[in-house]
Amino acid sequence: MPREDGWLLHTNHFLDRAFSVGERVDENSTTRLRFEHLQRVVPQMISDNLAVRADTMCGVDGDASPVCSHPDMTPADIQRWETLLTVGIDTASRALEYAAANPYGLSQSGLVHF
Repeated sequence: MPREDGWLLHTNHFLDRAFSVGERVDENSTTRLRFEHLQRVVPQMISDNLAVRADTMCGVDGDASPVCSHPDMTPADIQRWETLLTVGIDTASRALEYAAANPYGLSQSGLVHF
């Protein structure tokens, strides 16, 4: 459910205890860390500009933020995780803004409006 301020936070796993019954989350998952980070920074994410919001989402950690996952090159290719896409959804204008990058990459390199 959306928060009282209208934000709907998502980190790829069910965090609700009732909905997550039986779900297996890898012990190395950063889901909860990312969700906690989002809860801390979302009050400052007030800009209409997606690049500014993405930069704010990363916070002082920038590219090292929990929402900017970088691959561990040690395991096999199919066991590597990284943030590949950042998307902003403008429901009022029925538009998407996105970059094939993590949020920090979007904030630094720009985005595509669709």
